[in-house]
Amino acid sequence: MNEEITRKRVLIVDDEPANIDVLVETLSDYERSIALNGEQALDVARSEPAPDIILLDIMMPEMDGYEVIKRLKADEKTRDIPVIFITAMDKNIDEAKGLALGAVDYITKPISVTIVLARVETHLRLRMAYLQEIENHRLKNELLKEKARKVTAQNMVETLDTTINAVVHMLTNAATSIVILQECYKSNTLTKNRIDNAANEMFAALKEIENMSKVNGIDFGESENGIHFEVGSGEVKFKGRYQSLSKDNL
Repeated sequence: MNEEITRKRVLIVDDEPANIDVLVETLSDYERSIALNGEQALDVARSEPAPDIILLDIMMPEMDGYEVIKRLKADEKTRDIPVIFITAMDKNIDEAKGLALGAVDYITKPISVTIVLARVETHLRLRMAYLQEIENHRLKNELLKEKARKVTAQNMVETLDTTINAVVHMLTNAATSIVILQECYKSNTLTKNRIDNAANEMFAALKEIENMSKVNGIDFGESENGIHFEVGSGEVKFKGRYQSLSKDNL
């Protein structure tokens, strides 16, 4: 038997000590837990480490196997544990009802060692394959999410780069215009209003940049350090603030 299979835990639920003794001996290669009634079975199934498979007797006092499996399947923590019914009842009736409630198989009494071992190993392998499939699906989703994050980050970088280039170009043109206007003002060829109008045009252009930035998912605004762009936790700042020009400031 595969060593990985032998480490699995089997919960045996039966109110007859003789039946438990047979199953404990038969499944000696596995980790085994025992419950003598339905309440104990539910407690053990919900404990840690949880069983990997449950052998559940149907005919038990107070709470029969049908009620136990109903509660197991209703609990998110235990619903995926495979349950094999053990029964001395008519197998056709038992199989139909048991499978309808969520059992994966059934074993009839008197117990056959060969059948018990074969059924338990088969369903443990199926469970391992099922859990591996779930894990593979989870890893695949994680890889897809990581890829999406990288693509998004790259797109943000490219968008920021494009936007900043546009900002730099517009700021350069505006700054150049103001410098020319300042020189004209110093030489008394232009009035202060003409200079201020040019500055206002520059900030109108910045407003357009702000609107463009919002469309591209970039936060744009003013801070104490000046006009800036922000993407995530990164920040690129254009320092300096415009002040209305006057003869006193020249």
